[in-house]
Amino acid sequence: MQFGHVPTMSDMKKIAFHLGLVAILMGMLLVGCDDYEDGPAMSFRTKRERAINTWKAEYAYRDNVDASAWYADWKLDIREDGRILISDLDDRDSVVEQNGFWDFVNDEKEMRFLYSVPAVDPDRKTVTILRLMEKQLWFRDVTDTATWVFHLIPADSTK
Repeated sequence: MQFGHVPTMSDMKKIAFHLGLVAILMGMLLVGCDDYEDGPAMSFRTKRERAINTWKAEYAYRDNVDASAWYADWKLDIREDGRILISDLDDRDSVVEQNGFWDFVNDEKEMRFLYSVPAVDPDRKTVTILRLMEKQLWFRDVTDTATWVFHLIPADSTK
């Protein structure tokens, strides 16, 4: 279109088509990203890209009671190749590690961890993702005896 040109019906149809296409794409983006209770509403990174990180516990709650002190030295390393490494300190300040694997399940609303070395019981755990952002991973772990909620942040961040 040129300046001073009166738009024709054909020009208006092209404009309407482009605006409609933009509206549909934005709608698909917004609807497709609101999977978790606590967000995010939208992200340009895939869930897998956001999950891959070495995480530490910012907060840990057991039945709504703060249990963060129990996880002061705990780290969860979620790797791109599907492996995990969980490390913590025992009562003698020795590093204890668990190796295993991770993946998304239930339409990427949950994460499943399969522990391999050392053998633990149970050897698999499925947690419900509450929030998955580049710098936040929150999940709920319901066991036979308690409901745990973890708020994780990248291990290299300061609290």
